[in-house]
Amino acid sequence: DIVGLIASEISPSTDVDCGASEAVAAASFSDSLEVGRAARIRSISFASAVDLRQLDIPSDASRETPFDRWDVEKLNRESQTVATRFGVFIDGVDLFDTTMFALPREQAVACCPQQRLLLRETFKTLSARSPGSLDVGVYVGIASIEYSVMVSRYASGTKAYNATGSTLSVASGRLSFTFGLQGPCMSVDTACSSSLVTTHSALMSIIGRQC
Repeated sequence: DIVGLIASEISPSTDVDCGASEAVAAASFSDSLEVGRAARIRSISFASAVDLRQLDIPSDASRETPFDRWDVEKLNRESQTVATRFGVFIDGVDLFDTTMFALPREQAVACCPQQRLLLRETFKTLSARSPGSLDVGVYVGIASIEYSVMVSRYASGTKAYNATGSTLSVASGRLSFTFGLQGPCMSVDTACSSSLVTTHSALMSIIGRQC
């Protein structure tokens, strides 16, 4: 449990030598921690109150490539390479409510699906928490930018939104801007360890009272 982990790091039971006033402050701070969560796994979407053990999440999320992504047989016949037959896919990744997030359609098209998913899941996470301070930090572990390659290949001409649509730094900044969050904001790209390093950075910021 991430709340328990954070509380144990800043509670008076740690090895840090602190006075009585700091101990009281640390205990009070740990009691006020609130962590929301939301995620998409294939076609499954869940938010804070859901117990993951109650969801029918497959142990192996890989499956045959859906036809709405690409036609494996056709690509195998017509191309010189072997098309990927299996993978891990999120259903409905092309669906996005532009009106809800006040994004022009042209900007939404240029916006990487990762950024669109972040907007949707962050909205659900913030909706599940109690209203309060906007001193909320944004830490995003992200690494892939292949969507920009697709846009440059298939879109007609260079648009102003192409520069921000797949830029990794914008992924976190877009969340802070959209939801008016005023805490630290960063995107972390350390390849396969991005999520781990990001979680560590966020934890250190909470312990340091930065958000």
